[in-house]
Amino acid sequence: TSALTFDAVQVMTEAFRNLRKQRIEISRRGNAGDCLANPAVPWGHGVEIERALKQVQVEGLSGNIKFDQNGKRVNYTINIMELKSNGPRKIGYWSEVDKMVVTITDILSANDSMGLENKTVVVTTILESPYVMFKKNADQFEGNDRYEGYCVDLAAEIARHCGFKYKLTIVADGKYGARDAETKIWNGMVGELVYGKADI
Repeated sequence: TSALTFDAVQVMTEAFRNLRKQRIEISRRGNAGDCLANPAVPWGHGVEIERALKQVQVEGLSGNIKFDQNGKRVNYTINIMELKSNGPRKIGYWSEVDKMVVTITDILSANDSMGLENKTVVVTTILESPYVMFKKNADQFEGNDRYEGYCVDLAAEIARHCGFKYKLTIVADGKYGARDAETKIWNGMVGELVYGKADI
């Protein structure tokens, strides 16, 4: 997700750079709209920004970035990485044509089951509104039912669709995860994934 976030910023930067080259000034004073206008009035430069975004074509961290006339990304491949204590490794890829392709056959250890029917997947997460939040009456619930938010709903839907059980756990240190330059130890959610305390 970090690569996709970086690429999104790169696309925005390139689009605005192209607008400036075309001398389309969208930041000039007096161009601001009234957010409380009723009925709502579309921003005059919205169409130009949309067009500029669709025209962007750059090489990003997630591969070739190009969009069709509807603004949908086309002709790209996303690498699927596995985090281990000795670092990440590529285990497959996803593309529009092939969908998900696993290229490494030893992803699962001998003790792992090919299915998830008999396993409860541990999902590490962080309290961050509106993605994961405690319900106002969380003390009246147990387990996953204590939480609400976009990621909570997404996890429930994926589990229902794929047919597995899961347990949401809030990361103990409240961090997303970074590697300490001196100790080389990962913290946060990334650390829980790297050291096997969580599955997703």
